Amino acid sequence: MSSLQRSRSSDPPEKVEYTVNQIAKVHREKIEDPRPSVWYSVVKWTFGVFLFISVLTCLVASKISLLCIANVYKNSENGNDHTNRETVFIMVVLTLMLPEAVSFFKACWISLFRKSHRWPRAKAIIVGLVAGVLEVSGLCYFTMIILLSTNFWPVMLILMMNAVFIIPVIWQIYKNRSCNQEQYSYKQLGTFIFALLLEVAGVAVLMFKVHQDDGQVIVWGIPPALIFISIAWCPMMFKFIMEPSGQQSTSHVEELAGMTNTLDSGVSSASPTSDAIILEQVSKAKSARGKAAIITSLWKLVLIPFVSVLLSLIPQKEEHKIANLADLRKGFDEFTYHHKAFPYFMTQIFTSFIGYFLGILACSMCMQRLAFALPMLFATPVSLALSFIFTVNNIFLSSDSGKPYEDPMVYTVAVLLLLAQFITVSYYLFKEQGFIMAKESSLFWMPTYNGKIH
Repeated sequence: MSSLQRSRSSDPPEKVEYTVNQIAKVHREKIEDPRPSVWYSVVKWTFGVFLFISVLTCLVASKISLLCIANVYKNSENGNDHTNRETVFIMVVLTLMLPEAVSFFKACWISLFRKSHRWPRAKAIIVGLVAGVLEVSGLCYFTMIILLSTNFWPVMLILMMNAVFIIPVIWQIYKNRSCNQEQYSYKQLGTFIFALLLEVAGVAVLMFKVHQDDGQVIVWGIPPALIFISIAWCPMMFKFIMEPSGQQSTSHVEELAGMTNTLDSGVSSASPTSDAIILEQVSKAKSARGKAAIITSLWKLVLIPFVSVLLSLIPQKEEHKIANLADLRKGFDEFTYHHKAFPYFMTQIFTSFIGYFLGILACSMCMQRLAFALPMLFATPVSLALSFIFTVNNIFLSSDSGKPYEDPMVYTVAVLLLLAQFITVSYYLFKEQGFIMAKESSLFWMPTYNGKIH
């Protein structure tokens, strides 16, 4: 036997793979289905619907509970129980202050001791202080004067809040006026012009209606108050306030911000990768957002009680007097869970707080359309319907303004302002998202919220 034959005989026998034990060729070459499993889709949609219901409930409950607090104030023994009125006055002031306090402590925890989070430049601080004065003046006027001192039907009070988008709409028209940039079009410009006309017409009819129902001079402060709040909440104002010292100029920040998927842009970027890169650049350019929030929140915490007390000193008839400052001590003594307005006060605080963070969760999980945009759009119509039902049946709410639901002007105001809100707000809320699980800094201009206007 040759050596070659001996070596072959010593080698271990080859293992034969029978086809019956092998994976079929059709399975080996089958392309994996990129679609998610059915269970994944079911869980996602179930959680999305849960978020939708939760956010909508929080928004509606926040609006209705504030109206209920005002209703307790107006029905407190026909306004003769000063102690009760001072307690409600304190509650309303706290509903303005607590969100700012939460925002202040949150911003301090995140940004105060971080060197990478810069302070805003001097001009940004000055503008932020001015914006704080405008916002607090407008909010306090609505809560202290319009909400507590007038007998407007609750539906009219809700409709008034829909006109706060007028300045952002004007800014969008100004920014899109040339229509020579790729992301802007005449259709977009026409949409904003139409929304502005609806806003102006709605406010005009609203003012005619409220002046017809209540001839007091104080109702003519409604348009300035709306403009003050609208200026303070304009995206351009937020961008300027957050500009850090020693960083890019405002024009550079605008150039970057205009390319991203934020509330101030008109369209989304073409690719998610470019979105992520530009988003990171804008986040760096806006690194002063945390410390800007510290300054503005602290400033508004000081302004809110001061402006509220100042408005309470406005000369009025005794039956319309907001609060007797000499009885504030008694008002604090009556601030217990036995008070009629206490359940509404706690509901307003918790629903506005929870709704804000649920909104962040919905946007960060890329459920913006279902769990954030739709609740924002449905909140006002649902609140109007519930306040109408409650007022007519004298449940939670009541009114001495007769039967405004028989007045066609009420429906005219509702159609004009709701349609304007749908065009302006939904334009941004229904945009595509190019990133998932985004940080709060990528979703909202400032880490703040309020429980008065949604």
